[in-house]
Amino acid sequence: KDGSLFPIESSMCLVMLGGREVVIGIDRDITERKRAEEAVRQSQQNYENLVGSIDGIVWEADARTFQFTFVSQQAERLLGYPTERWLTEPTFWKDHIYSDDQEWTVALCVSATHDKRNHDFEYRMITADGRIVWLRDIVSVIVEKDLPVKLRGVMVDVTKRKRADEELRESEEKYRTILENIEDGYYELDVAGNFTFFNDSLGGIIGYPHDELLGMNNRKYMDDQNAKKVYQTFNEVYRTGKPAKAFDWEIIRKDGTKRFIEASVSRRTDSTGEPIGFRGIVRDITERKQAEEALRASEERFRSILDDIEDGYYYEVDTAGNFTFVNPALVRMLGRPANELMGMNNRLYMTPEGGKAVFQTYNRVFRTGIPEQALEWDLVRPDGTLRSVEVSVYLIKAADGSINGFRGTVHDITERKRAAKGLRESELRYKTLFESANDAIFLMKDDLFIDCNAKTLTMFGCTREQILRKKPTDFSPLLQPDGSPSLEKVSEKINSVLRDESVFFEWQHQRFDGTLFNAEVGLNRVELNEELYIQAIVRDITDRKWAE
Repeated sequence: KDGSLFPIESSMCLVMLGGREVVIGIDRDITERKRAEEAVRQSQQNYENLVGSIDGIVWEADARTFQFTFVSQQAERLLGYPTERWLTEPTFWKDHIYSDDQEWTVALCVSATHDKRNHDFEYRMITADGRIVWLRDIVSVIVEKDLPVKLRGVMVDVTKRKRADEELRESEEKYRTILENIEDGYYELDVAGNFTFFNDSLGGIIGYPHDELLGMNNRKYMDDQNAKKVYQTFNEVYRTGKPAKAFDWEIIRKDGTKRFIEASVSRRTDSTGEPIGFRGIVRDITERKQAEEALRASEERFRSILDDIEDGYYYEVDTAGNFTFVNPALVRMLGRPANELMGMNNRLYMTPEGGKAVFQTYNRVFRTGIPEQALEWDLVRPDGTLRSVEVSVYLIKAADGSINGFRGTVHDITERKRAAKGLRESELRYKTLFESANDAIFLMKDDLFIDCNAKTLTMFGCTREQILRKKPTDFSPLLQPDGSPSLEKVSEKINSVLRDESVFFEWQHQRFDGTLFNAEVGLNRVELNEELYIQAIVRDITDRKWAE
């Protein structure tokens, strides 16, 4: 009446009524039934949509035969097989389990079903294109009259998680292997400073067994002074979050020995960013500390020696020839304040010729790497006076082999050079007198002539070669005018001189050509270089004898 529509169900039949065929119909209002059917259809659609939206394979199987009676469309997407095969092939599931997992997977499922126990397990299946996929199978056992009749479940693809777990396991194993094999110690502490994790190397460094060290507070293995230092560092890291690198302190091992360690400290945080402790690397630097102390002591001794010596001079210059170090003795010798000398170039305290020689020397040593010694240079003091020095030059090399400059020693040889000059002048004067004398002058070692002047050669009529290494008797007759043998008289005179007696006598000599002449001879003992010699002065008195 109001125009609204509603569904009906009609039934009609043909009957004879009063001799006529009459159609009799019955209409039934089926609105409620239709609503119920639509609700069922909608429910079915919702169920299918729900199953289709699940990121996994929804399935149902017979609990006795394990043949699938339902598989969602996700099965084809995940594994690549048509759903019909799951439903039509009785052993489809078993046949496509990865071989290594097949036996235990089927046995577990059979056992759990028999026990009417829901189960949850992970295994591998082979996809249509040959890949291996990890599945997590969540199974419910449907029981009727105390018997398992159906299995319902969801297979979820957990391949990515499994791979991530495996990568994490491999990564953890790799880093654990690294931590256990490195010589450095690795540690983790809680915020109170108690050990929560460490590698074996740390236990070896600190000297405590693993079970004692785990949970131990850092104050247990250091004195109060070092504990305060460590607390301040860790507290700074805790407050700022900035890691501390390479700070060192002293620890006390279980056996009472002390060791120096160098550590890094980083703050550990949880997933919310809250600090939960510390981690870092520890290195035993005891040997390095000892070496540094030995080096410091050695340098101190070296510097003390350099500072205390009066006549030994030591210097260091950079590659440009500027002073980087001079010891006090060299400062005094150069006559300039130490602060003025530092950085001063060699050209400023040398003659132009000396500066050129120094440059050439440094250049040679730089190029060849070969030290040079006993180099003689002249230095100019502020008052203009010169000092002669003998210098050595060596390279200064850094740890990487690069050249940083030069070093060496300096010896003041001014007085030595003056003495040498005086000796040369004295020798020259002696040589002049020796060669210009009007008498023959011999120098004898034992009974042999080893030197003579020019007058000797004229007087005896011979060359230097003809008289040197000869004896006095080789230029004397066998007998002297008084009849005495020349050999005996020569021995007598030499022995007298060697007893430190000056001897003066007349003698008859014989020239190289055999002629005789009379002479006066004076013999004196002289000492040269700690050896004894005889000096003979011979004067020809032939004319005087004729006059007499």
